[in-house]
Amino acid sequence: MENFSNTTRSLCIDALRGIALFAILAVNIQSFVWGLSSPTMGLLNASSGFADQATVFLSALLLEYKGYPIFSFCFGYGFAVQTKRWAANREDANRRFTRRLTVMFLFGAVHGIFLYFGDILSRYALTGFILKRHIGKSARQLWQAIKFWFRMVIILSVIIAALGLVASTTTKSGEDTTNHGSAPSSVMADIGKDLTTYTAGNFAKITAQRAQDYLYITIGVFFNVPQLMLFFLLGALTEKMAWLKHPEWHRLRWQQTFWATLLIGLPINFLYALASLNEAANPTLSRGILHSLTSQFIPIMALSYIALIALFSTTTIGKRVLSFVASAGKISLTNYIMQSVIMSTLLYGYGFALGSELTQFQLLQLAITIYLTQVIFSHVYLRHFAIGPMEKLWRKLSSL
Repeated sequence: MENFSNTTRSLCIDALRGIALFAILAVNIQSFVWGLSSPTMGLLNASSGFADQATVFLSALLLEYKGYPIFSFCFGYGFAVQTKRWAANREDANRRFTRRLTVMFLFGAVHGIFLYFGDILSRYALTGFILKRHIGKSARQLWQAIKFWFRMVIILSVIIAALGLVASTTTKSGEDTTNHGSAPSSVMADIGKDLTTYTAGNFAKITAQRAQDYLYITIGVFFNVPQLMLFFLLGALTEKMAWLKHPEWHRLRWQQTFWATLLIGLPINFLYALASLNEAANPTLSRGILHSLTSQFIPIMALSYIALIALFSTTTIGKRVLSFVASAGKISLTNYIMQSVIMSTLLYGYGFALGSELTQFQLLQLAITIYLTQVIFSHVYLRHFAIGPMEKLWRKLSSL
């Protein structure tokens, strides 16, 4: 039974990482082309077909803001495992974790400036320095911290809504005394500029724009901290309580988690998907105060995915299916970086410049192709090596 539980635990976490890789890839590939100024899934126009519209809607509903929360959960789970192991070996867990975060931030900075502006590694590392405070905490203390950060999510959603209301009021006031077409023209001009830069610019021009966008996103980590900490701590608590070590012993808990988060998260994400579809058709439209209030709760449906994987892993067919994607999750850092290498080469102006030629649906098809290739590559690679090249480099630099 002990061997089975260890395998199941590893399968769940690796499978979750593997699934998160696809969700992140399918969303990121759109912003690779469109840049930071446009809606996440780009723009729809008169030539956009049903497949493109469905891609925007379903990606927003099922994939957007799902991948990074799952990765955050796994990061928190790994944090609990590592710090426990370091403590058992009488190592300074605080020092070891600090080194890992520092190297992770450096990886993120290089990735964000030279490959993809939407890097998540830097934000994980910066937020991880807050997570350090929870090394060695009991399950009760972790639960108290979870409740605190959940309250922070609520407070932040209210602040964002208030800021949105002020911005909306200011915009409407300005429209009464200025050219009515100026604001929409400015939005479209920024989108067109980013699109042209990324899909037709040379390496120097794209890198300058990418560095600017990366800096903007990284500085905005303040708005991500409550969400990230919430999922970090949920992962750490799950490890502490052994809910994934023996998921078959906790089926009722995982079933309750699945249905509760699905019933709450699905309506919120449905409204978000509708807003995303409307924004892709007309990016000058405001998503409204309702969207601002619920924006911080969109990732809640990621918990449904986590619970579903936990339940699925307790079945024979579930183990077989999940083992297919688990290989990619075992070297998730390597695969995450390689996704950006591949996409920048295929889509950017200094590469094959395919970004300006592909529609949303075609980009999704490309993402599926890249992901399946990575899964196959991961299977083959892990037959010969125990750890991915980026994971090995991370470990080596963290031990200096």
